[in-house]
Amino acid sequence: MFADKSRFSIAFVVSVWVHLFFTLFAFLYHGSEEPLKVGKNEEKTEMLKMVISKNQEKEKKTNEAHEGGEDGEEAQKIRRKSSEEFEKEFQVKGEWKDLVKNLSQNSSLRQQFPETFDNINTNSGAKESYIFRKRHYEDLVVKEVFPTLKTIEKPFEQILRQAPKDLEKYAERNEIIEKYRKWTEGEIVENRPKVQIVKKTSQSRNIPLEFPHDSRRKYFDSTLRETKETQLYNFIERYFRYDPNRGDLPVAVRELYYDNLQRIVYSFSPDPTYLDIDYFDENLNKEDFLRNALSQASRLKGTKTQTELLFAIQDIYEIQQKAWAIFFDFQNLYQSYTPEQRKKLRYETLRRIVERYKPVLEQKKIHNYQDAVKVYSKKREEISDYMLKYSPGQYRKADILFEKGRIHWDLGSVTHSDAEKAAALQIWKTIQNDPALSGDANFVNKGAMERLIPILDNYDKLQNVGIIEGHVQSILDQNKYKRINEKMKREEKILWPK
Repeated sequence: MFADKSRFSIAFVVSVWVHLFFTLFAFLYHGSEEPLKVGKNEEKTEMLKMVISKNQEKEKKTNEAHEGGEDGEEAQKIRRKSSEEFEKEFQVKGEWKDLVKNLSQNSSLRQQFPETFDNINTNSGAKESYIFRKRHYEDLVVKEVFPTLKTIEKPFEQILRQAPKDLEKYAERNEIIEKYRKWTEGEIVENRPKVQIVKKTSQSRNIPLEFPHDSRRKYFDSTLRETKETQLYNFIERYFRYDPNRGDLPVAVRELYYDNLQRIVYSFSPDPTYLDIDYFDENLNKEDFLRNALSQASRLKGTKTQTELLFAIQDIYEIQQKAWAIFFDFQNLYQSYTPEQRKKLRYETLRRIVERYKPVLEQKKIHNYQDAVKVYSKKREEISDYMLKYSPGQYRKADILFEKGRIHWDLGSVTHSDAEKAAALQIWKTIQNDPALSGDANFVNKGAMERLIPILDNYDKLQNVGIIEGHVQSILDQNKYKRINEKMKREEKILWPK
């Protein structure tokens, strides 16, 4: 959640509501928790100035190289030749030919366009280790920033059934990308398949996992700095052999995603393209979890572990939904950017992402952000309904309904529909009226539900739902705030040291 700009570092987690992003921090949350204080740091300021100066020098040299024709027709011919030879040697067929073509066209992205760090806010609160971290520009264009788009219109149960095959295809794609990059760099590449994915865990044991809270905290803290792929694969291999219903596996899966694989994105410049790139980078990093989580969920039907995986998958769809706000915003603003801005790496990367997905959006009849919200909200609700149908017993039913209500509320906020908001309030009232749900020990959103009760008791007496809109939104925002603030402190300590 956004914090007061005069006292906070400006940050948001990938799960923060998109309408807040649209208003560019105009709506600021004022919670009861003591905010993080960010003071001036002269040493940091000087360091940032030095790095910015070096990047400006790098930009100058890169532009000189462009003028000298270093990436002219001859260089493009060499790349084309390499891609054709690669296709022949590794017997690349079908859609993978388009992948290799895409790899070839974007292989010199960093060489063609300078990565600059100008217009940095030195008092933003974001650490230098975050600001100057490696960003996956080529992957943003070559891989899938929106892995949910291709099948967005398909029923969720169909997506789930297809998930194991989609995971194999995903692994094969990554293997081709890795081989191609090694090939163009002159490394020896073995011409044999190396696809390694976690389909089923070895030595499956029908015993509950004993993984107490303190042990989980220690484990997740110690693995936070590993790549997300490594964390996921190691976790699946180590723990998915245990009973998916009894013991601590379900809650450990929840914490793996929300504590370690879902990350905060920081704003450190008035130039929104920094934030855009980092948000898309986080979207890209979700593809690996999405593919594996769907595959695991497809074989764990009717278990608590499947329910936790589905909550995470539902969250990824929400994150994807919000990313379309950035997509359409950049698309609409691109013509207003200066020629100098368009020469920068992040601007060009964002432009290529937009151009890549334009025809797919046209095919799906998604023409603007509201269209995207409608189709993604529908998919998120499908996931909720699937969980209500298959989650064992009453396991986290209250949270499933709470999220279903929030889906309607957010849709109503974006589409200005009082009917959608009223539907949300009715769903939340269902929780209130069922003691088994409202009193459930597994109810993660219990605190927010309790704060909603006075509104639910009186909302049907109001003539206009808009009267209570601000109160409900504040409660939903506050529900996110505490967890985000805790994530900020933890990630800054472990991931982004000074």
